[in-house]
Amino acid sequence: MTLLVAGVGMWAIPASAENVGDSRKAIPDSAIETGNGVWSPAPSVVYTRRGRLITAPSSTSGAYVSVHIGDAEIDNVDYFGNNNDYRHSNSGFTMLGAVGYGFKNNWRVEGELGYQTDDSNNAYWLNENRNISVLSFLANGYYDIPVFGTVQPYITAGLGVANVDSNGLTVSGGLHNLPSINETAFAYQVGFGFTFPISNSIKLDARYRYFATNVTVDTAFENNRLSSNSVLLGLKVGI
Repeated sequence: MTLLVAGVGMWAIPASAENVGDSRKAIPDSAIETGNGVWSPAPSVVYTRRGRLITAPSSTSGAYVSVHIGDAEIDNVDYFGNNNDYRHSNSGFTMLGAVGYGFKNNWRVEGELGYQTDDSNNAYWLNENRNISVLSFLANGYYDIPVFGTVQPYITAGLGVANVDSNGLTVSGGLHNLPSINETAFAYQVGFGFTFPISNSIKLDARYRYFATNVTVDTAFENNRLSSNSVLLGLKVGI
C-alpha cells in the first residue's frame, strides 16, 4: 500500500524539472515528453543541483536595436574575364544600424540601414584609384537556431535597395575607361553569426555577411555587379 501511494503521488506531480547528470532542466508546464528524455518545447533553463545557474539561453523575443562595424571586401571590376590576377577587391569597412523585433518562435525581423566603402587603393597595376561607397536599406529576417547554451547561432537573409556611388576610372594602356556611377537598384544579403549575452539586455553579435546589388560596376568587360564580403562585430540591445 505504501508503495502504491508513493507511486500515485509521483505520477500526480507535474513535470517541472528533468535530472541530467549534476544538473536540472526547468521544463515549461505545457511541455510534452516525446521520448528518450526529449521535451517539446525544450527546457528553458539549466540549474546545478546546488541551484546555481549554469546556462540560460536569453530570450530572442522583444524589440531591439543593433549596431555593427567590420571589414568589407568589395568587388569592383574584373578586367580580362575571370582572370583573378586582375580582379579588384578592395579592403574597406561596413557599418550597420538596425531596429528589429524578435518573436517567441525564434524568428526575428528588422529594418537595417547600412553603409560600406572601400579604401582608395591602386586598381590592379594601373596606378588608378576608384572609390566606391554603398548606402543600403534592407528588410532582414533572422532565425535563431534553438540550442541549449549561452551562445546563440543564427542565419539571416534580407532584401532591399542600395545606392552605389563611384568616381570614374581613366585607364591607361589602351583599356576602356569606366564611367562614374550613382545608381539605386535592388540589393540583398545573406549571412550567419552568433550572439553571446553580456548582460540581461545586451548581446555581443559576430557575423559573416555576403552582400550584392544589381548595380553594374564593370561596363568594360564582364558587366559584373557590385558585391562584398564582410566580417562584422557589434552589439544587440533589447529595448
